[in-house]
Formats: sequence, structure tokens, C-alpha cells
Amino acid sequence: MTFIKICGIRTEQDLRIVVGAGVDAAGFI
Repeated sequence: MTFIKICGIRTEQDLRIVVGAGVDAAGFI
């Protein structure tokens, strides 16, 4: 979950968005 910190995502809500848009997040990284 280190990539989450790199993205600057520290809020649970943001984390949910990443999980929901995991494909977009992976492509964004």
C-alpha cells in the first residue's frame, strides 16, 4: 500500500475511489 501514500491518498474515501477505479489508478501510475 506504499503506492497509496505516494499518490498522496490518506483518506479512506480516496482509498475507496482508488479501489473502485483500480484500473485507472494502475494506468495513472
